[in-house]
Amino acid sequence: FTFAFTYLYNPETKCFNSLKYDLQKKNSHILNKLSNGLNEQERIYQRDLYGECELNFFIKSFIKTMFDNMCDLFFFFQVYAILLWCLTDFLIYGCIVSVLVLYSLIESSYTTRKNLLNIRNMCKYSISVNIYQNNEIINQPINTIVPGDVFELPEDGQNVPCDCILLSGSVIVNESMLTGESTPILKTHLPKTNNSFNYEEDNKYMLFGGTKIVQKRPENKGKILCLCYSTGFNTLRGNLIRSVLYPKKDIS
Repeated sequence: FTFAFTYLYNPETKCFNSLKYDLQKKNSHILNKLSNGLNEQERIYQRDLYGECELNFFIKSFIKTMFDNMCDLFFFFQVYAILLWCLTDFLIYGCIVSVLVLYSLIESSYTTRKNLLNIRNMCKYSISVNIYQNNEIINQPINTIVPGDVFELPEDGQNVPCDCILLSGSVIVNESMLTGESTPILKTHLPKTNNSFNYEEDNKYMLFGGTKIVQKRPENKGKILCLCYSTGFNTLRGNLIRSVLYPKKDIS
């Protein structure tokens, strides 16, 4: 088990910011230098820093979930009303309401936990990929990918394991899971220029985790290589899952 510090405190903004992979380099440097991959020590360091490439989160037990629902103020009001009815001449009415309240509590707790389990199972993705390490190809489980890794893109029909930069070839992907766009999108590889890489401007050369690979188009029968940019909850899909798990409260 490895624990990743994914947030760092920024004294200027007085808030915690997520840890991002530093890739403020020119495109030519990315294609020439970073395309060789990381060595074993660098991969271990990156894994300790960013964690494993998976969207795993803790789910409370059914009893704990039901207890949290019982702590709601409206539930205390319902208990107070039931006790008040039972102490008066509305004993039967109070018993009926208590049964309905208990059923609603159990049903809501079960539904909440079931939805969280479905989300976690949806995020699980277990295949193996070829990763370039010390100019050698090693076959590793997909959850071992770390930012900075160079790996071969999985076969058609599989999902992209992380947010990554396309280094060679072109790929048609389906991003309907993230953006709702039903039309497949063509992604081309990063051009060899002296411009510095910019996430906002160069995302057309990026593949996002969770999107489905429709068709790969290699150049000169070569391999489709990608450079891992972010993993886990730092990916676009991870941010989407995190917003579902912990929605922002409307201050207004």
